[in-house]
Amino acid sequence: EAGETIAKSDTAAEALLALLEKHHNSETGESEELVLNIVGAVTNVSFYAALPDQEANRLLQPPLSTSLPQYITPLLLSPNTEAVVEAARAFGNFSRLPEVRSYMISARVDEMLCLLLDHSDRDVLYSVCGVMMNLTADALHLKLLADSDGVGKLIELLDRCLGDTDFPLTTLVCKVLYNMCVRLDPAADAPQEAGSDSGGSEVLFTQSEAVELGAILKGFLDKQGRKGDQANSGETGTAAEEEEALEEAEFASLAQRLMDAVLALPMHEEEPSGYGDLEPLDQPPDDINC
Repeated sequence: EAGETIAKSDTAAEALLALLEKHHNSETGESEELVLNIVGAVTNVSFYAALPDQEANRLLQPPLSTSLPQYITPLLLSPNTEAVVEAARAFGNFSRLPEVRSYMISARVDEMLCLLLDHSDRDVLYSVCGVMMNLTADALHLKLLADSDGVGKLIELLDRCLGDTDFPLTTLVCKVLYNMCVRLDPAADAPQEAGSDSGGSEVLFTQSEAVELGAILKGFLDKQGRKGDQANSGETGTAAEEEEALEEAEFASLAQRLMDAVLALPMHEEEPSGYGDLEPLDQPPDDINC
C-alpha cells in the first residue's frame, strides 16, 4: 500500500518536515492550501502505527515525532476550519506517543482542545474528541483537561449532540467522559476506577457536573425505555433508519454504563435536591470497551 511505503521512507518523512518548516507561517492563499495538503499527508501517513516486517513509521520516530507536531500546533487556533480539522486529526495519531503527549503539556495543547469543544463545526468536534480519547489514558492529561473545564464542556457538548441526534459524535463524547470517571491517586501509577476505594484520591468531576451529567443521561435513558415499549410493531425502516437505530442502541448501552460510573463517583459535599433521585439502571448485557 502506498501509505505504508511512504511511512517507511526517510526521504519522504524529511521532505514533509522540510515543507512544513518552510511554509507553516505563510499567509498567502496558495501557501495555506499547500500547508493543508502537507498536514493532510502527515495525518494519513502517521496513521500507520504498525508496519509489515516490524519496520518503524519514520514520522512516529524521534526527532520527527516531536518536530512535526510543533509546526502543526498553531493550526489548532486557525480561523480556517479545514486547517483546524486537519491539525486535530494529526494530533489524533501523534498523541498516541508519550513524547508527543509531553510536548502537548508544554505547548498547552490540552487547553486548546478544551477551547475547541465550543466550535460550531461537527468535524472539528469529532476530531478533537478523538485526540481526547488518547489523552484520557494518561493521568496527567486527565487532570489538565479537568482543570481547563474539559468535563463541563464535554457535558454541554453531549447535551447538544443529543438534541441533534448525532449518535456517532455523542458516543465518542460519552466514551471520553467515561474515561474521566476515575479517581486520581498520587500513589498509583494509573487512574483508578471510579468506584475503587482509595483514600486521598481526587475526583475529576465536581458535584454539580456529576448531577448535570446524571440528569442528561437519565432523561435519555428514560426516553429510550418508553420508545422500547412502543417499538414492537415488527415494521422495518429504510437502511438509513436502521443504521441510525443501531447507532442509537450503541449509545444507549454506553450511556447506561456511564450512568453507573457517575453514580459511583464519591460526592463529599451535601447532595443538592434531585441528586439522590438518580438510581442505577440495569447493567447492559454486553460490555463496551472504551
